[in-house]
Amino acid sequence: MHLSGLLPLIESLDAFKQLSSTLRAQDTVTADVIESARAPMIVAMSRALYVPMVVLTARSDRAKQIASELNTWSADSAAVFDFPEPDPLFYEHIPWGAETIAARLATLAALAQNPAPIVVASVRALMQKTVPPADLVARMRVLRRGESANLIELVSALVALGYDTKWSLKRRVRLAGAAVFSMCGARRILNPSASSL
Repeated sequence: MHLSGLLPLIESLDAFKQLSSTLRAQDTVTADVIESARAPMIVAMSRALYVPMVVLTARSDRAKQIASELNTWSADSAAVFDFPEPDPLFYEHIPWGAETIAARLATLAALAQNPAPIVVASVRALMQKTVPPADLVARMRVLRRGESANLIELVSALVALGYDTKWSLKRRVRLAGAAVFSMCGARRILNPSASSL
């Protein structure tokens, strides 16, 4: 259920108009908003300002809850991203989960391509160093259905970016890691940000 049809009522309030104009002026603003009104207020403010927004929480479970609430209020659920924290702690040298890597890459790609995403993250998620935006944009490659590509150049580019190859004769391959591509009869590359690997 989407409640985005109620946002114009919030946007028509004088207090909302004053707050959004103050934020446009880049002034420091403090606003007391009751908890039940925070999600619609954030989405309405995102629509009014049309800039990237980060909602910061103390815990990852709260970040997921807020992202779910924002999706309920947003007409475009593709504009709300949960930026997950890594599975291992900072001092642990174990690999990250494939879903975590894929979600973080999808969020970073959205920040590079979408002019006004809402990113929800815990403090720990933002503490982890990640790829610089300019490097991410420089290395992005969009492949569209029906597009021709030189297979050798494409494979070389993917390996240079840190992907691992998995050769298989099967048309469908289940992969454990997010940064993996599969060479098979259909010559498919599995998108690490896709939900169904």
